[in-house]
Amino acid sequence: MLLKFIPETNKIHSIHNFFSFFGNIKNFILIFGLAIWAIIPLLGIVFILTYCQINVSQNKILGNQKRVHNIFPILLVLFTITTYIASFEPFQDTIVYLDIYSSLQKETGLTIPDIELEPVSFILPKYLSVLIGPSQLSFLFLQSLSMNTAFTVFSMLFMPDFYPLIILINVTTQGYYFQLFWMRQIYSWIFIIPAIYVDNFVIACLCIYVGYWTHKSSLMYIFGILPGLFKYKFINALNPFKSFSKYLNNRLSIIICFGSIFLFSSVIMKSLLDLTSSLSSFDGSVSQRIDIYGGGGDNYSLGDKIKNQIRPIVDYIIISIFILRTDISKINRVYSKTNRRYIRWITTFFLLFLLYFGSLTYGFNLRITSIFFCIPGFFYIIALSSDKLDGVYSYDTFIFILAIVFRMIYFFVSITLPQSYLTFWNGEPLTTPISEYFYLFYQFVLSLINHN
Repeated sequence: MLLKFIPETNKIHSIHNFFSFFGNIKNFILIFGLAIWAIIPLLGIVFILTYCQINVSQNKILGNQKRVHNIFPILLVLFTITTYIASFEPFQDTIVYLDIYSSLQKETGLTIPDIELEPVSFILPKYLSVLIGPSQLSFLFLQSLSMNTAFTVFSMLFMPDFYPLIILINVTTQGYYFQLFWMRQIYSWIFIIPAIYVDNFVIACLCIYVGYWTHKSSLMYIFGILPGLFKYKFINALNPFKSFSKYLNNRLSIIICFGSIFLFSSVIMKSLLDLTSSLSSFDGSVSQRIDIYGGGGDNYSLGDKIKNQIRPIVDYIIISIFILRTDISKINRVYSKTNRRYIRWITTFFLLFLLYFGSLTYGFNLRITSIFFCIPGFFYIIALSSDKLDGVYSYDTFIFILAIVFRMIYFFVSITLPQSYLTFWNGEPLTTPISEYFYLFYQFVLSLINHN
């Protein structure tokens, strides 16, 4: 059984109310979005996804039991993002991946040389290489398509009431476009996301196991799904929000709590890393990777790190606010059948929260929390599940909408700045029209035809 977070209640979700307000002009939004899409594709998909969410929200308010699929607009978004990422100019790790792909075509049988430890992300390219050919563009397109398709399908499958909004949050996140640079790690999330969402704990563990053979960092997510081991009542007994709810309304206590986490984050970080190393003693490569990423190997000060992390810090703050303000006892009643999976998301969020601030102070590589840096949309379901967004507009609704608007503005401003190593469309990501996207896709198709 798969998780469906948003329950059927008598109250209309305030986010649905917000988007349905634009229902009378949704066709104009779509037409305007398509016009912008032809000139500035990344900006155009913002309006296209907004149109899709308006459709879904109107459907919910009207009480229509049939889902709105928005198939054509979503396919346009998928094509745009896939092609954009495939335009990536290979750099460092990506060059290594291209060399591996080139060697795979010379191999016969089931062997995948040079990547025995983490082979999963290369299985699809290996067995499709006969069809797609040896070109660099073919590999980039295939990997981009597989990752983007997976994240799009997960949004539609697991969060049907808000999937356009979840996709919108993801694609307006700069880290989302690291897909071909952090390929193995991001590919592993294709298995981690279902591990958090599926109801069956055994299946969740199997997903993490497959993710482990894609990228070793997947092992740490076992801590996020451990609540799936426990029965419903036992989870409630362990729930710190329930046990200490009387203190959560005290702002000073909250400040002290988060201040303590920040002050002791270095100690917490070291303890978690030591624990992970001990649990993974059967595989020395995990400890070796921790040694590579650890120890404060960069020269950036804490202030410089924070300055470069404005967007993820805002995301952490927004989701934390909703967790602290949510009536957990109400969540327990409304989500009685899915409470364990809701707790999994909160557990995973706080695991990353601790690792994030621990990395800032201890000096560990922030890449350990890259799932939140790259695809935060999946975590925003925590905020969308809050009882504070039920019913009419509220202060919390304003906070949520403002956060979405801020992160979109921040994304489009940051994408125009000179990038240190990630280059798309020859350094002109916003001024490249959609015709160039179609031409790149045509080159990909042409390479397939010539190969076959």
